[in-house]
Amino acid sequence: MFFRLEEILQCHTLFGIALTQCVCEWDERERIGDVFLASFSKSVVLDIYSDFINNFSTAMETAKQAAKSKSAFSEFLKMKQIYSPDRLSFFGLMVKPVQRFPQFILLLQDLLKQTPKGHLDRMSLQLALTQLELLAEALNERKRAA
Repeated sequence: MFFRLEEILQCHTLFGIALTQCVCEWDERERIGDVFLASFSKSVVLDIYSDFINNFSTAMETAKQAAKSKSAFSEFLKMKQIYSPDRLSFFGLMVKPVQRFPQFILLLQDLLKQTPKGHLDRMSLQLALTQLELLAEALNERKRAA
């Protein structure tokens, strides 16, 4: 059910560390676009996310069947949702990795709107946006081919 989730978490943990370091050491030469590029332009990211997305429907169906047939599991899921800070259901949490890259694309588009044409980060942001759009497209292609 949690196929490749540890690797996804590791990828985003490293991204978070790099982004935090960039912000903590901020000056006019810092480039957030470079952090996105370094974190998400590796082929392993495509492989990890592709495996997760291609297994997603099966994982969700397995979880739904388990929740229907095993009352203890269903109760466990309900209690976890009640006591979680954001109150998201298990199924809501599982879809978050699928939604991540479209959210990043929107964020980068917004950053580009606010970044002046001559700014040092502009090219990096544009490259990061292009890279994430290509990654999202490749994930969609792999999903269709699966």
